Amino acid sequence: MRQLSILILALTTAAALAQQVVSTKAGLVHYTEGDVFLAGKTVDTPDPTKGFTQFKDVKPGEVLRTELGRVELLLAPGVFLRIAENTAVRMINNSLQDTKLELLNGAALLEAVEVLSDFTISLRLGEATVMVRKNGLYRINSEPAELRVYDGAAEVVGGDRKLTAKKSSRVALYGQYAISKFDTESGDPLHRWSSRRAGYLALANISAANSVRQSDVNWRTSGWLWNPFYGMMTFVPVRAGLYSPFGYGYFCPRNVYAVYAPRVTAPAVSSMGFSGPRYDANRGYTVTSQRSYDGYSPSAGSTGAAAAPSAPAESPRSAETATPRGGEGGGRSQ
Repeated sequence: MRQLSILILALTTAAALAQQVVSTKAGLVHYTEGDVFLAGKTVDTPDPTKGFTQFKDVKPGEVLRTELGRVELLLAPGVFLRIAENTAVRMINNSLQDTKLELLNGAALLEAVEVLSDFTISLRLGEATVMVRKNGLYRINSEPAELRVYDGAAEVVGGDRKLTAKKSSRVALYGQYAISKFDTESGDPLHRWSSRRAGYLALANISAANSVRQSDVNWRTSGWLWNPFYGMMTFVPVRAGLYSPFGYGYFCPRNVYAVYAPRVTAPAVSSMGFSGPRYDANRGYTVTSQRSYDGYSPSAGSTGAAAAPSAPAESPRSAETATPRGGEGGGRSQ
């Protein structure tokens, strides 16, 4: 069984980390805009200067509700739930291994960068339950009651019905649970806001992953990381090759080195035959190599080089002035 603890690390410098185990539960209220309420109380917009200890978490039975506002929840590592305006969500189980939420009304978008094999994430709406099985992007609406799978795969269970919804599938979460197709390129304010949030988190990931790389922390499992430079949490995976459904990449501590390492390039060869410096063992010093083209070499005395003229050839206009002629093109009068 995979270890369930989330390691939230407070970065002190770009090269060191102070490790603090903060939570083993899902449902951290990470970001809010506008009117957001938790258990009937107003949730203040997080202050980037106060660190990660300010964030509230949604406990089982509590309702997170928006009016003219939006909210971003952190669930299992790499899984984000973003809630639109005039939406209410109840936390049923905040265990990382078996996270369950219920959409009471409104709309929510779930972004899954990484879904671990022994973790279950489910959203309930009425009698229907949607279980996320793969990395992807999923939207659930209450009016009309439906699931839209932008990417990934989800299992839908309701009554005696059980089906799998894949990319570009729309499932009616009532009646016969009819499946149809939809345009995954279409979006709305919730979708566009989620894309922007995904970009911010991926950007914060780079310096956070590099801080883990430069520290003594043994990053054995994917987790959330507090990045004080951005004043936000971010996701740092344990393996490379993970991308947000919105197209943003996430670095792990092992492969983020490529971003910061000095680039090594081979000496370029120009069209005139010049290449970069190289060490010449016969001469004992570094030289710029040159190649011969059509019997001509820029090096004086090279084999096959054409003899240089002893004096410059007389200009056809040697008896004339060097200034342009009046009335002719190609010149500019002073």
